[in-house]
Amino acid sequence: MIGTSKKYFIVVCLVLITIAGYASIYTVNVGEQVIVTQFGNVAKPAETKPGLHLKIPFIQKVHYLPNHRIFTLTTGPISNQIEDYGEVLVEQVIRYKIGDPLYYFMNFGDKLKADEPIIHDLAVSLTAIVENYGVFDLMVNPSNNQERLVKVKNDAKTKVLKEANALLNPKGIQVIELDIIIGT
Repeated sequence: MIGTSKKYFIVVCLVLITIAGYASIYTVNVGEQVIVTQFGNVAKPAETKPGLHLKIPFIQKVHYLPNHRIFTLTTGPISNQIEDYGEVLVEQVIRYKIGDPLYYFMNFGDKLKADEPIIHDLAVSLTAIVENYGVFDLMVNPSNNQERLVKVKNDAKTKVLKEANALLNPKGIQVIELDIIIGT
């Protein structure tokens, strides 16, 4: 017959084994990718295969990021001064995704909310590109031959998109689509 203290010892051991077993398993769902860190350093490459996976309990931490999710950001009307014209309000609609989860995680962690630094960095980067590139053309309104209109140059969106990706790909962000809208 087993003594009372041995029974408690066995129960405590079983509880600890159960907790350690539970803490060593994580799930990757469809549409997610996972970065596993150990003491703040990346321990495994990004895991995208759905299912159960193992980690070292209490030492490794799991960070979830969306996989293939497209985000949309609108910068809102931003005032731009155009030479020989004056003030023009410009709004940008940007569609982007996490292109490289490891670079994204190293730059921004697992933060994805609208008030996080990624949104600010993206908006500031693209606004600077638009302001510095000269994406606007001045033209005369064909209806009255006097009023000048501002329009976006034909190749501007393509060039700004290329510049944006050159700037943001090292941060793990891939800009998919960019629209520049001129307000009144």
